[in-house]
Amino acid sequence: MNRTTRCLLFFGAMLLCVFVFACAGRKPADISADETPAAAVNAEDAAEPSAIVFRSGASFLPDESELTLTVDADELERLNDFPSLSSVDLSGSACIPEILAWAQEHPAVSVRYTVPLGEDAVPSDAQSAVVSAVPDPNALALLPALTSLTVTEPMTADDAAAVLAVRDDLDLVYSVRVGELEIACDAEEIDASPLSPDDAEVLAKAISVLPKLTKISLGADSQWTLDQADALQRARDGLLVDYPVTAFGTTFSLADEVVSFSQIPLNGKVDQVRALLPYLRNVKRLDMENCEIDNETMAQLRSDFPNPKIVWRVQVGSYSCRTDSIMIRFSVNFDPRRLHDSDVGALRYCNEVRYLDLGHNLLTKMDFLRYMPDIEVLIIAVGPITSIEGVQTCKKLEYCEFLSGGIKDLTPLASCTELRHLNLSYNLITDITPLYGLTKLERLWISRNDIPKEQIDEIRALLPDCEINTTAQNPTGEGWRSVVTKRFEVIYHPRYKLLRQQFCYDLGIFSYNEETRPVFDD
Repeated sequence: MNRTTRCLLFFGAMLLCVFVFACAGRKPADISADETPAAAVNAEDAAEPSAIVFRSGASFLPDESELTLTVDADELERLNDFPSLSSVDLSGSACIPEILAWAQEHPAVSVRYTVPLGEDAVPSDAQSAVVSAVPDPNALALLPALTSLTVTEPMTADDAAAVLAVRDDLDLVYSVRVGELEIACDAEEIDASPLSPDDAEVLAKAISVLPKLTKISLGADSQWTLDQADALQRARDGLLVDYPVTAFGTTFSLADEVVSFSQIPLNGKVDQVRALLPYLRNVKRLDMENCEIDNETMAQLRSDFPNPKIVWRVQVGSYSCRTDSIMIRFSVNFDPRRLHDSDVGALRYCNEVRYLDLGHNLLTKMDFLRYMPDIEVLIIAVGPITSIEGVQTCKKLEYCEFLSGGIKDLTPLASCTELRHLNLSYNLITDITPLYGLTKLERLWISRNDIPKEQIDEIRALLPDCEINTTAQNPTGEGWRSVVTKRFEVIYHPRYKLLRQQFCYDLGIFSYNEETRPVFDD
C-alpha cells in the first residue's frame, strides 16, 4: 500500500468518526400525537401576557382587579396598566401625597393607605385611632375619615394647639403637661397649688387647649404674683382663678362673686381702688356702701369699670337705698320727711329700678327718670307734680299713677307704648291726644280733668278694648284698686294685688335688690 493510499484511508476514517459522534449527540425527534409542535408552542408563548413587577418585588398580571403592595412615587403610574383595577391597598407606602393625587385622578378605584403617627400607623379609612406619641399635625390632614384620636402620652400646649389648628373637627382626647401636673383635656377645675410661679407662662398657654376648664385654684399660700394670677384670668373670659388678695384690710379671692369694701373709709384712696379694679374682672359685684366717697366719684368709677358692678348707697332726703335697688318706695302719707326736688337728685344713680313709688311727696318734676330705663311700675301721685318730662325714656313702663297733681302736658307719655294701666285722674289735663297711640292700654282713669268730650269719644273708638273711666269721684275709686262688696269685703283688683307685692306694702320694706327681693306665694 503506497503512501497516497494510506493518507486517503486516514482522512476517510477521520470523517467517519466525526459523523458518528455527531449522530450520537442528536436527540431523536418525538412524533407522538400528544405533543404540540414547536411552532404552536411559540405562538402560545407570544399570546400569554407577562406579569408587571414592582420595585418591592410584588408582581401581578394586568387583568388583576385588586392589588396589595407598597410603591414608590414614581411607580404609581404603573397602576394605570391594570384596566380592571377596582381597589388597591398601598399600606406601608411612604409617598402619601402622591397617592392622594393619584386617587383623585382615579375616583373609581378604592385606594387604601396608612399614615405614620409617631410609632403607629393609622389606616386611611380608620374613623378612630389611639396613638402613643404626639402626632404630626400635617399627617392628620392625610386622614380625612378620622373623627376621633386618642393620644396616650402628655402633650405640650403648643403641640395640642397645632393639632387642633389643622383638624378642629377632630374629637381629640389628650392631656397636657404643666410642671408636675398632667391635665386631662376635659378637666373643668384644676388644683394648681403644686405649681410654682415658674410654671405661670406654661399654664396660661395650656388654658387655650383646655376648652372645659372653668376654674383654677392656686392655693391659700400661693407665691404667685397678682399679675401672674391675672394672666390666667385674661387667658380666657370668665375663667375663675381662686387666688387670695388682701386690700384695704380685707381678704378675698379673685374667684369670689361678691367682694365688699363696705364701711371701709376709702376717701383719698380712690386711685388705689382704680388700680385694683382691673384685676376683679370675674367678680360680679363690688359693694362699696358708706365708703365716704362722693356720688360723682362713685358714678365715674362705675362708668370706667363696668365689671364688676359697683354698688354704693345714696341718700335721698332722710331715706337711703342701694344703687342696685330694683324697688324703691319712699312714700308715706303725711310723713314729715316728704321729699322735695332737691332731695331726689341722687336717684339718678339707681339705674336698675323697676318699681318706684314716690307718692305723697312734694315733687314738681321727675328728671331722674331719664336714668331709669327699666322702670315698669311708677307712682308719683298726690303732690304738686306739674311736669312728667323724663318719663318718655321709660319704654318698659306698664303701670303708672300720675293722679292728684297739676299735670297738663301728656306728650312724654306718647313714647310709653307698653302701658296697660294708666291713672291720670284729678289733674289739669285738657288734651289727651298723646294717648291715642297707646294701643295696649287695658285701663285708663281720667276723671276730674277738663277733657273735651270729642276727645273722650275718639279715644274710646281708638281703644275699644280699654276700660276708660271718667266718672270716679275718688282718683282710685270705681275699681281702680279694689271694690267693696255689700258685706263690706274689700276685693283687690288683680293688678293692684300684684302691685302690693311688688312694693311690699304689707312688709314695711322700702327698697330691695334682686338678691333681697321677697318671694310671695301665689
